[in-house]
Amino acid sequence: MFSYGYKFNLVDRQNINGEFLIGNYKYRFSTLKRRYISIVEKYENDIFIIKYYADNHSQSAKKYSHVFNNEKPAPIIRTCIDIMLDIYKDCANASFGFMGSPSHNKKRKKKKISEGFVNTQRFRIYQGAMTNFFGTGTFTHSRNVQHSSYLMINKCKKPISKFIRDA
Repeated sequence: MFSYGYKFNLVDRQNINGEFLIGNYKYRFSTLKRRYISIVEKYENDIFIIKYYADNHSQSAKKYSHVFNNEKPAPIIRTCIDIMLDIYKDCANASFGFMGSPSHNKKRKKKKISEGFVNTQRFRIYQGAMTNFFGTGTFTHSRNVQHSSYLMINKCKKPISKFIRDA
């Protein structure tokens, strides 16, 4: 299902002197239908949070929530996994996270439906992809279903319970 992704390019990298946020990476990739932007935020303790959106929705407040019925999500998610692997190659201590945004303009049986923030469809899909793709050898998988958030904690962060408390 996640057998291929799209070619991606790092188009911008910024160092940030925030309280927790210390860097920002911007990637670009294209599918057959549209261009996408992936933003990877780097936080203290080498935590990288990955997000993506369709380039034409960059000004939208709901850019992370749009659903495109004419697009296959598996290669897009695989591209994000490939970006994670690229970062991991350069930063062996990297841990990764994401949030599964609630879907906007989602339709079921030709009716628009609204999705809340708890256990979103995106979260469930991403969770399955991360569990199946990465397994538990290198990362400990931590989930927060109430906020549809997921963190893959690098096992080199020993002890992990202290890392979770400090992160």
